[in-house]
Amino acid sequence: MSSPDKVRLPPICRDCDRSLLLYDPETGAILDANESVEDLYGYSLDDLRTMDVGDFTASSTKFNQAEALRRIQAAANGDSQEFEWQIERVNSERRWIRVYLNSTSIDDQEFVVAEIDDITSYRERENRLRLLSRIIPLKVSSAGRRGRQVRQFVGRADPPTAQHDAVTWDGIRAPSRTL
Repeated sequence: MSSPDKVRLPPICRDCDRSLLLYDPETGAILDANESVEDLYGYSLDDLRTMDVGDFTASSTKFNQAEALRRIQAAANGDSQEFEWQIERVNSERRWIRVYLNSTSIDDQEFVVAEIDDITSYRERENRLRLLSRIIPLKVSSAGRRGRQVRQFVGRADPPTAQHDAVTWDGIRAPSRTL
């Protein structure tokens, strides 16, 4: 058996586009990572091996080393983990990631592998939509045909009138009251 500090991700994982980290299930120490992790986090693998989770966790989040270790150990015990977390790259840029932790076996030793997706653009779109919904609130009712929900803009626009119902688009008649 190899010692944990000599264990590496299998060669097929090295060139994977998905970011992968290999953890020691008892200590939570980072043992190995592929290049995608280095690109995402902005730290070299040698640097990551010496860091605790708190070293690259954004200060605005409550995620810490103790919580990371709890999740790593839960995954090692067969309870897969999935969570979102904000990291702070070496250049102080903040990125949102989704982490999937699962137990794995390499050379008859147990480890925890983390599959990591960068979800920053998704979170930014989500925040923009949340902001937009505050600016342009939507009214949802179940008054639509066949019990479907109908969404209407609520705000300063004039309410629809019968003459608006005659508006067509490419020869298709559609009432303007529903969106």
